[in-house]
Amino acid sequence: MENTVIQIGSNSVRRVEDLVASVCYDNHLANYHAIISVPLLATIQSLFRQYPDASLLLACSHSRKGLYFDITVSADALHVGENYSEHPSPTLSPDVMSLVNQLADGVELSDRTIRLLFCLNGIGYNESERRRSVLARFYQPVLVES
Repeated sequence: MENTVIQIGSNSVRRVEDLVASVCYDNHLANYHAIISVPLLATIQSLFRQYPDASLLLACSHSRKGLYFDITVSADALHVGENYSEHPSPTLSPDVMSLVNQLADGVELSDRTIRLLFCLNGIGYNESERRRSVLARFYQPVLVES
């Protein structure tokens, strides 16, 4: 399991990108880099907008189905005022949730954690093309000469 703690700031995006790149390239999953990093970064940025004083624990691990990333919001950031539930769950805006649902294979919200699951085996051609079209909204293909 790989993890990192991030706080709002200029290098938080870089730390997330470094973690995703490390996981993808160390496990020979370079083709999944964009599919994982786009919804992960959108989720983290949404959580920082919602909880600007929070620190987030980002953890990555493997399961039978593939990779999952847990994003846990610090407990002190969720406890605002005296009328809070014992285990409040973080929420995502509808546009971020839509993006996450289009690129991730599973999303779970529990306690202080959002889990994004990315299946690595068994994605069909139609699903692969649909995800490619979603990613095309964020990136432009670039020809790299070597």
